[in-house]
Amino acid sequence: FALTANLLPLLLDPAVADARVLTLASLAHHWARTFDFGAVRAAALDARTFDTRGFGYAQSKLADVYLTHELARRFAAYPGAHLAAYSIDPGNVMTNLARHMPLYFFVLGAPILYLCQKTCRQGAQTTLTCAFSDRAALTNGG
Repeated sequence: FALTANLLPLLLDPAVADARVLTLASLAHHWARTFDFGAVRAAALDARTFDTRGFGYAQSKLADVYLTHELARRFAAYPGAHLAAYSIDPGNVMTNLARHMPLYFFVLGAPILYLCQKTCRQGAQTTLTCAFSDRAALTNGG
């Protein structure tokens, strides 16, 4: 959010031919029904529980989706500026995101997830496709 906010003056420059804001989201944003600012304060979280970690991840991904929708809405006010915002779900990618999960996660879930995970290179393809696709094939805010 902070990076995007600081780059907005550059993105709004009429000389920019095709500006896109790509936000890495996740289907995990569906785990959070609404965004709760009070619940995501660091003081309210107990990082030792899986529920809190999952909740925090879902909340952060929901915030990414909300950011994309708001940017798309605001970009529509600048029709000549060629601005667009997209949320991207790369899928289940083999990263170190689960490094803080409890031991039972690795014993029960990780072997199954490992079989269907993408490599980082494969996961990056979604982002690259969105970055370089023809804008007519994409939906601003989608």
